[in-house]
Parts: sequence; C-alpha cells; structure tokens
Amino acid sequence: MSDLPPNNILLDVETKENALLVLAEAWYQGGKAKVGETVVPAIAANGWMRAFPVRAGKHRVEVFFSQNYLLLGGMIIGRRVVGYGFLAETADSQESVSCAAC
Repeated sequence: MSDLPPNNILLDVETKENALLVLAEAWYQGGKAKVGETVVPAIAANGWMRAFPVRAGKHRVEVFFSQNYLLLGGMIIGRRVVGYGFLAETADSQESVSCAAC
C-alpha cells in the first residue's frame, strides 16, 4: 500500500497476467476502483470480500466507495414527511368541520 487517505486505498500493483486484486474487506454494492484511468466495480470474492479485475502490467489502483442511496433515501423520507403533514392537516380540518356540526 502506498498511501491511505480518508475513505480511499491507494495501491501500486504489478502483475504478469490479468488478475483479481482481492481485499480482505467487506464487499458492499457501490465499491469501485480506478485502475489506471479505468473505473471498475467491486466483485464479491469468497462470498464477502472486495475484488477488482486488474490487467497485466503495472498500475496505480485507487479503491473507493460511491453510491447514491443516501440521496434516494433522503428523497423518500422527504416525500413521507410532506405526505404526513398533508394527512395531519386534512385530519385537523375534518375534525373542525365535525365539531362545528356538534
């Protein structure tokens, strides 16, 4: 390992033939590596480890994690909050109408 910045792993890799770089870290969807100038997705190896295909030769490999589920989750939560606010407002207006009829 040549460097370890926050949330990334930098490796200098040299192989005689095409290979699989396997890291003993948990595989999660969204794991990626930049091998030279090419970005490749992580592959699950041995059921749980992260692996990346590497072509023969000498490469600088930067392993990182990138997914947009946080954005999607925020949008879903925001929609729910707006929906609950609308339902609460509708329930309050129905309650005041029925009280007026009392």
